Amino acid sequence: MKPIATGGPHLAPVPASVLSRNPLSWLAIFGPGAIVASLTIGTGELIFSTRAGALFGVDILWFFVLILLLKWVLVFASARHMCVSGAHPFSRYMELPGPRGWFPLVLMFFMVLTNPVWAAFLAHTTGTLLTVTPGESIGSIFADATYGPYVWGGIVFTVAVTFAFLGGYQLLEKAQLLCVFVMMVCAFIALVILNPDYLALLKGLFVPTTFEYPPWLSEKYPEDASKSIWLETITYAGVLGGAGFDYLVYVVFLREKSWGFSGHTQLTHDELNNLSPETHKNLSAWLRAPLMDCTISFAVVLFFSIVFVSCGLLVLGPEQKIPEGNNLLNEQAEFFRQLHEWFVPVYIVGAIMTLGGSVYGTLEVGPHILCEMERAFTGENSSATRRKRVRRAALTWNAVGGALVIWWSTFDGLKPVDVIKPVNLFTGVLNCGFVALLNPWMDWKFLPRSLRMPRLLMALNLAAGVIFIGLGIRSYWDYGKEHSQEYGGLIALGILAGTLVLGWIAGWIYNTSRSRKQDA
Repeated sequence: MKPIATGGPHLAPVPASVLSRNPLSWLAIFGPGAIVASLTIGTGELIFSTRAGALFGVDILWFFVLILLLKWVLVFASARHMCVSGAHPFSRYMELPGPRGWFPLVLMFFMVLTNPVWAAFLAHTTGTLLTVTPGESIGSIFADATYGPYVWGGIVFTVAVTFAFLGGYQLLEKAQLLCVFVMMVCAFIALVILNPDYLALLKGLFVPTTFEYPPWLSEKYPEDASKSIWLETITYAGVLGGAGFDYLVYVVFLREKSWGFSGHTQLTHDELNNLSPETHKNLSAWLRAPLMDCTISFAVVLFFSIVFVSCGLLVLGPEQKIPEGNNLLNEQAEFFRQLHEWFVPVYIVGAIMTLGGSVYGTLEVGPHILCEMERAFTGENSSATRRKRVRRAALTWNAVGGALVIWWSTFDGLKPVDVIKPVNLFTGVLNCGFVALLNPWMDWKFLPRSLRMPRLLMALNLAAGVIFIGLGIRSYWDYGKEHSQEYGGLIALGILAGTLVLGWIAGWIYNTSRSRKQDA
């Protein structure tokens, strides 16, 4: 951490790339956003955008634009608060009404449970692609339709865990930048050669329409046709553009970049209220850095969405196929086979790099979240030794938990989507709603009026919070009804409410124990 200079907070000079009006110069800023983009491209675009295109065509694009706009709003607002004050949202959540720290404990509980599941899902999904490609020539359990995806998935997971133990932020950023670049090249080539109806794409981006399953779905995929369209589309909302924990760890990564005051210790209200005019001006300029980074990140995600929705519409739709079950990545090879046979290996390499990078990135979420959460509870910067210990513990938990999920799925015959769907409803939908609603509260409670977010950004965060929480509650209800017709919806919502109550009780126990230690 950079120390605060005597006489007031000190800001580093704003780089020329931040102040430049040349869009190409802004690419020098692109770093933490590449991690968020890479985390979502593997699932949101390669899999679910393709599926959405095959099912709904370009009519789904306006919904994608809306979801990405709302997620951009909440990410930038969180990053803005960090750059202005040096405070991560976790430290602000500690001050919510109720037992101190109850809501961060809820988030920690969900993160500990869901992070290994996400990593295992991504590894298993990569395994489904490897089973059909190199596995064909190996001709053993590696190519077995039942066990091959789990074997390959286990190998991918092991490699990703090894890199996570050896790496850190710098390796993560470089790996994700490379993955995004490779898939950008593949996607651009596919879009140009397939030559979709660009006017229809433009209309789909801006003209809202309702969604209906195509008639052939009930014949070809009766199980999918029986599912709620609400739940289908809300699943897209969860995976598209990343999840709530991705955004919370994105704010942690800003410490590595030292944009604004993000590299400082947390500033007090008085320090922020007494900034010199020059420092205030420099801080305003620094806010361009997260603005550019977030905007480029979500623009990349939208580009991928358009490409793979188009590919799903033009290639899989006429063939009446969708990515599903243990076949989530293999149908997409047809996009590139129609261009030329030798494009298929390019797609395979790009997909493996993207999904493998997503596994690695997901494993990195846990350690950064836990270190930041410890900082919020203790109010102190952990020592390097302590951070390494927390990191090892988090990676070990993710490694063991992810391996257990893959092993359990192998013998229980669970499909990847079945494993991830209930997890995605919280991490990608409800959690985004919580973060968005709390962003205006953080600014209002902790920042001087002159440093708070603009009213439009505040209104958009409130709207995003209401929409995501509404979608999340509806999706929990529909998911519960799918699995238990009579009381499933109530059970699902009851589990969610029970988790929030559990966090409240854990917060009360923590504070009671802490008070007793201080009294002693």
